[in-house]
Amino acid sequence: MAQSSTMKNIIEDNWHCILSMLPENWEDLAYETKAVTKLVGIPSVENLLRILMIYIATGVSFRTTSAQAKAANLGNMSDVAIMKRLRKSKKWFHNMCLSLFQNEEISNISDRFSTLNIKIADSSIIKEPGKSGSQWRLHYLLSIPNLLCVFFSLKPSKGEGTGDSLLHYPVNKNDCFLVDRAYVTAHGIDYINSKDAFIVGRVKPRGLPLLLNGKKNPLC
Repeated sequence: MAQSSTMKNIIEDNWHCILSMLPENWEDLAYETKAVTKLVGIPSVENLLRILMIYIATGVSFRTTSAQAKAANLGNMSDVAIMKRLRKSKKWFHNMCLSLFQNEEISNISDRFSTLNIKIADSSIIKEPGKSGSQWRLHYLLSIPNLLCVFFSLKPSKGEGTGDSLLHYPVNKNDCFLVDRAYVTAHGIDYINSKDAFIVGRVKPRGLPLLLNGKKNPLC
């Protein structure tokens, strides 16, 4: 019993920590973006956010989210109701992220580099529902600072040419790609350079051998 109480306290502490990171007007944004017009089956906007985060953060199904929400006394919402509410919450989550950018002055990055179109490229493995669900790789391109998806594609997760690569993305002049080290390859850099664009990313020495005076740089 004591262990269960301790675990509950830890969960509550973690949740309040998450709330402290959100913009001050996060609850008002729920109404402003029409994510919430009235509360049905849930006592508060905070509980709604918590229910939606169960689905978003853990990757469980809507049915499991509904069951966990009921078990935790967060609200009584069916799986279909949660799905519909999540669809209505797109602008809410987007505006919360934009507010966080503004609070941290990250949005100023576009002013400092006004001639560049800054984009973040990444990919993720997604799995279809069910025990025999297929796996796919989602390639995603996010623009900064408006946090809008400007490109995505869904491809097989296995096979030649399906891994992380800048070759999967359309590139325009003066684009600046922010990427992880898996994307920083000779082929990727050549592709970006051929489009009069730029790349910023971590370097994986073994994946990108550098030459100095025609010889391999000992530091790389």
